[in-house]
Amino acid sequence: MKVDFFFEHTPIGFREPVEVLVGISGTYRELNSGRLVEEPKEWMAEKSKDFFLAGAIGYECAWDFCDVNFDRPTDDGIPDFVVGAFTQTVTPDALPNINEFRLKSESVPERDPYTFAVNNAIQSIFDGELFEVNFTTQAEYNFCGDCDALMSAMLAENQGKWFSTLSFRNLRILSSSPECFLTVDKERRVRTDPIKGTETLSNRRGIQSEKNRAENVMIVDLMRNDLSRHCEPGSVVVSDLFREEVVSDLVHLVSTVEGNLREGTSPVELLCDCFPAGSITGAPKLRAIEIAAGLETQKRGFYCGTMFYSTPSGTLKSSVLIRTATLWSKNNNDDYSLKYGVGGAVVSDSIPDLEYDEAVDKLGPIQRLVNDGV
Repeated sequence: MKVDFFFEHTPIGFREPVEVLVGISGTYRELNSGRLVEEPKEWMAEKSKDFFLAGAIGYECAWDFCDVNFDRPTDDGIPDFVVGAFTQTVTPDALPNINEFRLKSESVPERDPYTFAVNNAIQSIFDGELFEVNFTTQAEYNFCGDCDALMSAMLAENQGKWFSTLSFRNLRILSSSPECFLTVDKERRVRTDPIKGTETLSNRRGIQSEKNRAENVMIVDLMRNDLSRHCEPGSVVVSDLFREEVVSDLVHLVSTVEGNLREGTSPVELLCDCFPAGSITGAPKLRAIEIAAGLETQKRGFYCGTMFYSTPSGTLKSSVLIRTATLWSKNNNDDYSLKYGVGGAVVSDSIPDLEYDEAVDKLGPIQRLVNDGV
């Protein structure tokens, strides 16, 4: 197992875990011992006392961490959870400055099915089921070549501050995410920076629209509530609201919520109990997860999950896995199936065609890398 992080331009890597916990469709097992683990959150909390933890948690782990009242999406054979316990950190390998790979598009989201689902989501909002739901879909590709070369090319297209990579057996996760999920510093100060509201640079004037601000503030309120469950009373504040961050050819509307982590709560417990991030679910969170599951046609996988690491000293950093490619090789070679998820928030005044256009805009960083061969 190999995990590298470049969060906020600070590199840190992990190799040779003493143990790895792998989850597939709700069943968790230690890789080395073969032991079944009933409560992955408890396993993480216990291991985090003595070891560095690093890995990825897929979106469908929400069915294990939350009381989701809807059928779990169909298993596709790819793990939902890969977290290792490590004794030390390393300096990550430098990414190659080459583009020697082949990336062929197999399928991309089509307008009619996407807008049909968005219309259904809007109807659920008018029916009083929820206020906002994040609807997503995935594009599929065939990839052949060096995954590190693809990661380097992805970063050239979309230089998010929260990029990371994971390699485990025949699984690769390459994330150029622009979004922080949760951080906990040495003083036990918690921070989350939800993104909600995205426009192209050519339409930057629209980023502060009433619709984008409404989407953003709903998720800010949701994250305030999530943090309040584990932070000291009265310590949770919105320290920054509606700032603009430019990543490549997109501009995002970002806010910051902070608080002081309560004594007796570990950072990984906070991570699991706030999972998944409100920016990729909707509000209220549980009902949004359920409504989205009824609209989407396949599991999200690691897309919309989190990549994270924690230290025995009690610090944690984590990203939201957007702008993320998940690669899976059935034969453990350099020929992979690649999935890249996109989506966006749907609210009562959403225009389905514009929601589709936003999703296609978010697909740009990977679509621009499609080629005919090495």
